[in-house]
Amino acid sequence: MKPDDWEAIRDSIQQWLNGIDQPQWERYEQDNSWDKNAEIICQRLWGRVTDV
Repeated sequence: MKPDDWEAIRDSIQQWLNGIDQPQWERYEQDNSWDKNAEIICQRLWGRVTDV
């Protein structure tokens, strides 16, 4: 790629943008919910899972 080739720069940026994964918000919310965090804290503090 030539340093001043704006078309090559544009194409490279477009390829990069197309390769970005979409956020998986539902999975994130499941993995980082209040219930999940409370369960982890209880396990670490008391070595057991409580009903949350």
